[in-house]
Amino acid sequence: MNKASEHILELLADSGLALPPKAIEVNLGRLQNDPPSRSSIFNAFDPLIEHGYIENIAESGSYYVITETGRAYLEGKLENE
Repeated sequence: MNKASEHILELLADSGLALPPKAIEVNLGRLQNDPPSRSSIFNAFDPLIEHGYIENIAESGSYYVITETGRAYLEGKLENE
C-alpha cells in the first residue's frame, strides 16, 4: 500500500459511490490540498484489491467500491499492512 491507498479508501467510503480510477484521481485532486500523484493513485489499486479493501463491481470497465474489510481497515479494526 502507498500514500494514495487510504485517500482512495476514504473517498470511496465517504461518497458511497462506485467510481472508476480516473474519477478517483480527479476527485482526490479537487478535495485535497496535497493530493497523491497520478502514479501513486493507479499503483494503489492492485494492493487494495489483493487485500480485499476494494472490489470492481462492473462487468465491463472498472468501477470500484470499498468493501467491509476496507471499512474495517479505515476504522482501525485491522492491522496496517
